[in-house]
Amino acid sequence: MNAITLTPIDMIDILATRIKEIVKDLRLETKVDGLRKPPDVYTGYLGKRYTANPNAGPEVPWIIVRYLDADDEDGGCLANVRIIVCTYSIDDENGWRDPMNVLTRIKQQLLAHPHIGGPFEVRRPFQDELPEEQPFPEWIAGMTLKVTMPQVFEEWSD
Repeated sequence: MNAITLTPIDMIDILATRIKEIVKDLRLETKVDGLRKPPDVYTGYLGKRYTANPNAGPEVPWIIVRYLDADDEDGGCLANVRIIVCTYSIDDENGWRDPMNVLTRIKQQLLAHPHIGGPFEVRRPFQDELPEEQPFPEWIAGMTLKVTMPQVFEEWSD
């Protein structure tokens, strides 16, 4: 597959695979007492994965890797990507620490190794966010970053 055929969808899939590798050894709380696991990683949106029974099993922790938009200019093409982390904790004082810890680990690894595959490379700025309103006992934090994308140039023929 050459760079010209790689799309934003490919970039999101490659980034999600990289994030799965970064978080695979984390053991975070779930709704099941005593069960700890790494976050599941999704691309785009969660869809209809929630059940009607909130005690049906572990729905958290999870991470979403979402394409937002891209700026394609003469100097290059940069996509904006949002990473959303959701964790679970009944600790109403310290529960916020888990999603921020996950985001920090992801950010550190992406900055230390910015080439994520193919023509894609993460770039600063990274913008972290911890919303003031939280869906307790779930805790959410997010991060926006930029990723280089291949450009398409006009073809000339004589």
